[in-house]
Amino acid sequence: MNWDANPTPDLARYVVRRGELWGDDEKVCSLYPGYYLPADTTSYAYTTLPDGEENCFVVDAVDDAGNSHFQWTGEAQIVTATELDMAPGVATPEGSPLHLEVSAAEDSEGNRLTWSGPGAGGEGASASASARGFRIYPWNAATSAYEKIDEASAGTFEYVDTGARRGTTSYYRVTAVQSDGTETLPAGDWTVTAPAA
Repeated sequence: MNWDANPTPDLARYVVRRGELWGDDEKVCSLYPGYYLPADTTSYAYTTLPDGEENCFVVDAVDDAGNSHFQWTGEAQIVTATELDMAPGVATPEGSPLHLEVSAAEDSEGNRLTWSGPGAGGEGASASASARGFRIYPWNAATSAYEKIDEASAGTFEYVDTGARRGTTSYYRVTAVQSDGTETLPAGDWTVTAPAA
């Protein structure tokens, strides 16, 4: 979300508050505690897993003395947004020997996948079992399937998906390829990649 800069000379910060809409005919925005942002900020990316819910947002301006426009007047422009539910239609099974963590893109490098387990280097790697490689599968919403985009060699514990677009939610699975060519159960994770500032 974006907003116009507040012209108050002693502006200290903005507070973005998210809430839920309650009621049937006339809805009320029930707000949660806010996210504090510097005074020179005029945008905020809500990077939580989208699940199709409707949310409401308020941007409040707070001065050096701690005075809040919203708290003093009780007035605010409420913006509502309905999230797109982009979650995979199939659940990732439990029991994978791998542990996967995905982090959002920094600058334009793409999403970073990091895993540990048999055959993977890095912290948490298992010395008792090995894998001869790994396969990376992002979720493709257009085909409703996890589709392999690449393979990594044994000892690898990281992959950067440079094709991940900003302003999207990405879901991934990684499997280990065993010595007989079969794959382990997948490990899964997701990330919200914020839009470019």
